[in-house]
Amino acid sequence: MFIKRKIYKMFSMLLVIILLLSYVTIVEDVEVSAATWGHYEYTVSNGVATITKFNEREIRDVVIPETLGGYPVRHIGANAFAHNYYLGNVIMPHILTIGENAFYYCIVLRKVAMRDVIDIGQNAFGNIYDLSLYFGEGIPAADWNLTFPYKLYYTEPYEQYWKWKSTSNYCTKMLYAESLVNDIDISQNYLDSKSTGSELGQASLLDKQLFQQAIDNAKSVANDITKCMELETVQEELKEALDLYKIAVHYEYKIDNQQAIITRYAGQEEIVRVVERIEGYYVTDIEEDAFKNSNATEIILPYSVKNIGTGAFEDCVNLTTIVMPEVTEIDISAFAGCMALESVDMPAISVIGRSAFAGCEALTNIYLQDVLEIGINAFRNCENLEAVYLGNGVPLLSTNAFTNTHPNFKLYYSKQYETEWLSQTIPYETELYAKALWEEIESAQELYDSVLTNEVIPERVKQNLTEYISFATVVANDIKRYSELNQVSQELYNKVEILSSYFITDYIYEVINEKAIINQYIGNDVIVNIPNFIGGYPVNELGEGAFEFMNNIIEVNLPNSVKIIGMFAFSDCTGLTSINMPGVVTIDSNAFEYCSNLVNVNMKNIQTVKSRAFQYCTNLTGINLYETTAINNSAFYGCSKLTAAYFKGNSPTFGTSVFNNTHSTFKVYYLSDYEASWSGFTLYSKAIY
Repeated sequence: MFIKRKIYKMFSMLLVIILLLSYVTIVEDVEVSAATWGHYEYTVSNGVATITKFNEREIRDVVIPETLGGYPVRHIGANAFAHNYYLGNVIMPHILTIGENAFYYCIVLRKVAMRDVIDIGQNAFGNIYDLSLYFGEGIPAADWNLTFPYKLYYTEPYEQYWKWKSTSNYCTKMLYAESLVNDIDISQNYLDSKSTGSELGQASLLDKQLFQQAIDNAKSVANDITKCMELETVQEELKEALDLYKIAVHYEYKIDNQQAIITRYAGQEEIVRVVERIEGYYVTDIEEDAFKNSNATEIILPYSVKNIGTGAFEDCVNLTTIVMPEVTEIDISAFAGCMALESVDMPAISVIGRSAFAGCEALTNIYLQDVLEIGINAFRNCENLEAVYLGNGVPLLSTNAFTNTHPNFKLYYSKQYETEWLSQTIPYETELYAKALWEEIESAQELYDSVLTNEVIPERVKQNLTEYISFATVVANDIKRYSELNQVSQELYNKVEILSSYFITDYIYEVINEKAIINQYIGNDVIVNIPNFIGGYPVNELGEGAFEFMNNIIEVNLPNSVKIIGMFAFSDCTGLTSINMPGVVTIDSNAFEYCSNLVNVNMKNIQTVKSRAFQYCTNLTGINLYETTAINNSAFYGCSKLTAAYFKGNSPTFGTSVFNNTHSTFKVYYLSDYEASWSGFTLYSKAIY
């Protein structure tokens, strides 16, 4: 019995020891004290490591390790990388969660790639400007209250989810590697289409294999957000591989003095981007007849090409566009017979050879910034060529350079060379480039000089004008900025108008919320052109009774800035026959009532016509209410000659008696596209127009 008890006691003690050992094991599984591995401090919970601190301050690019101390790393703890002012890019392939403030104020951090992240804590990326975040699987739960212009990149399988995901207004959501994917598709399609057939040219099996390897490598990067830092490099490598393959398929060439010269192009592509390098050497020349009779419609030369040889693109009858950003010399007949050529971009050209563009019938204008010489018959028989714009200096013009061009053909020269041009004897009509803008600049300068000491006009208004005069002068002197002329002219006009508006005395007005409201017209004109600005403020509204009972006025023209016509604004203007109000959206009650001679009303943007607005306008015969959404009671009541009202959209909201006592044949006309909206309309006769 004693022995049994002893055995039982020993067994019990053994069981306790086993349980204690199990408990120790369990405790070890639950948590391990903070540990350090390399630059990382971390803790372990449930066999998974959490990075709690990153101690290195001079490493720019960091790839979070898969394990620390043998434990898989799955979490970034709160504040772990916060205030690291050197950290630039972080790749974390296996991280699941990122704690609050984890990367807070890492001010030079630019890229963070997170393939498996499912949760991002508050302010994890707070106070970082110009940050790109790359997400792989799914959409993480996150605090999207971001206050800087972040870019969020997602992968294609999750595109629809991201499009519907609500994020901060500061965030831009984009498909990861979209540009690279596009280049991959172009490259793969090109390889597949050129791998067989007579067009294969010099391309060998090795050429094909090397090109396919480059494509496959690009695909691996495009499919893995943790390789985001390789995107630009891989994209460049893919473009180089495409060029190399094109060279093998399409180009014949020679290398001379460490420069590549294209001697023949045998491709059939419509859009041709000529390669920049061959065998590592820059392509500098397109040799004689190299592209002659090509089917291309658009050809883009690289910046390395400087010279175009004789007949290089001759008789490319489908060519519409040629881009030559750094070409300085074009030889004899280089583009002769390119009948469809419409657009020629050659900003660096110096010498244009004999008959270079002869017979380019579709050309209408040419811009030549630094040309020194234009050869014999260079543009002969360009029968639609109306203008050649010349920037710097006076080029040497050879005999018949522009013979048989458009009857209105002119050479336009830059103002800074006006004296030289006026002293030349040139067999073509010439004119100052941007002449109209120069006249506006001179007029604006005179105005500025006249008000320089005027204390009524605020200094900021005068300063705005003189600064814009300087800007307009730069644009007017540079033919490369021809596309800006109209916009600059309009803006200069606005600046002049703002300054001039301080001299307007025909109106009593008030300013509310930086906008002028005309309360009374005190002028005597029979045709009134209301200004865009008064006292420097845009005119937004005509106030109550502003023109009431002014029977001498026959026509009023409003600027686009006026949006509201107030109550009784033109009431009883019995002499008024025409009102032009292109920007008005609201006409208030009784605004035109009893304007008995009103015939023409232009209000293409009107949305709301309030009660009695045109009541008893007895000479109105038709009215366009294209954009109108609401017409209130008796708006056109008593317009006895009104036979038609035209609508372009859905049926608006109608008040009572809107068109009562109009002509007996009155009808409402609407577009057939909106017939469903008008189907229930029974107030007046209606028809489709």
